[in-house]
Amino acid sequence: RENVLWIHPEPAAKRGIKEGELVTVTDQKGRSGKIKAKVTARIRKDTIFMVHGFGHWDKRMTTAYGQGVADSDLASYEVEPHVGSMSMGLSLVKVEKA
Repeated sequence: RENVLWIHPEPAAKRGIKEGELVTVTDQKGRSGKIKAKVTARIRKDTIFMVHGFGHWDKRMTTAYGQGVADSDLASYEVEPHVGSMSMGLSLVKVEKA
């Protein structure tokens, strides 16, 4: 199964993104990857989502290899000061049509 990027219909429409189209996700450090869009109202308008563990670059990871974007490649490795661990769920990214 291929990993997809969940995006709400309103921000998707503003960016000209349609269901199943390829989008580019870029983080604040310029790291990016391509992934197919899943346009759904089942997510907040200010949020995107992708499943953790897919898009791996190692061919031995037979389920995850090449299946979308590896979220960990785009995650912020900054420490969340109130928790004392990585703030993986708070990475800011730009999403645009590929």
